[in-house]
Amino acid sequence: QFVQFIKKENGAIVEMSNTEIVSRLLSKNDAIRVGVELIKMGMETEIDVRAAVGMTGAASIERSINLNKQIGETSGVGFTKLGGEFAIVFSSKITKLEGTPAVYDNYLFIDAFDSTQFIEDQGRDRLVEIMNEIKGFIEKDCKGRIEGYREGGDDLIANLPTKDAALRAGIDSSWHALNNGARLRVGIGKSRREAGERAQMADDIKIWNNSPVMVFDLADGTYAYYVPSEFSRAVIEFMQEKTGRVILIFIFVFLVTLIGWNIGYWEFGLVAIVLALIYALTA
Repeated sequence: QFVQFIKKENGAIVEMSNTEIVSRLLSKNDAIRVGVELIKMGMETEIDVRAAVGMTGAASIERSINLNKQIGETSGVGFTKLGGEFAIVFSSKITKLEGTPAVYDNYLFIDAFDSTQFIEDQGRDRLVEIMNEIKGFIEKDCKGRIEGYREGGDDLIANLPTKDAALRAGIDSSWHALNNGARLRVGIGKSRREAGERAQMADDIKIWNNSPVMVFDLADGTYAYYVPSEFSRAVIEFMQEKTGRVILIFIFVFLVTLIGWNIGYWEFGLVAIVLALIYALTA
C-alpha cells in the first residue's frame, strides 16, 4: 500500500525490505508531504511510521536512525530546513482539518534607478516600452494583478498569487531591464507599504553603483538578491571557467613584479600587467 502510494506521487522505489522503504521523490516538499500521508495511512491501521527526508538515500537513512533515537516509538517525519534539523511528530490520528487557510498577499514593488538619466540617454518611449514589457510578463506569465502603474511612470506595484511567483517576477524583470540598459530596485512584502520599504532598502545595498537588487523575506530573516552587471558577470564567468588561467596570470605578474623590484626596474610590473591583460582578452 505504501509503495503504491509513493509511485502514485511520481516517486521511485530505490530499496525495500519488510519494514523499510527507501524512495526518491521529485522535491523535498513532495517527500515531506508523502511522508505525512504515509504516517496517516499507518495510523489508520495502528502502525507507527517514521519518515526521514534527505538529499541522498544515505542521508535519509542516517536521519531516520537519529529520528528513531529522538522520538522513539512515535510517528513523525524528519527533515532539514535552512540549515537546521526539524521533525514533525504525530501523537494521535490525523483528522480532517476545519476552517479556512490564511491567505496572504504577495506584493511586488518595482522602481527604476535614476529614471531621469535613463530618459535623457534613451528617451521616455524606451522606458515606457521596458515597463510595459515587464507589466505584460507579470500579468501573463506570473498570473499577477497590476494594482498601481501609470503609463510613462518608472514604478509599478503588483499582487502575485504566491511568493514563488513574486520572486520569479522580480528576478526576471530585473534581468530583462538590465539587459535593456535599465536598473531596478525590487521589494516583496505582504502589503504595499512593506514591498515599497523593502525596495528602498536596495539603496543601502550597493555592491557596485546602483546595481539591481531585490529584497524579500524568508522564514528566518530578510534577504537581498543581487543582479550582477554584464561586466561583473564576465569577470565571474572568467574566474569560474578559467581558474587555471587566472592562477597562471597571477603567478606571472607576481614573479615579474618581484624580480623587477629587486633589480630596480619597477616598470616590469606594469609591463607584466599589460601582457597579462592582452593574454586574458585574446586567449
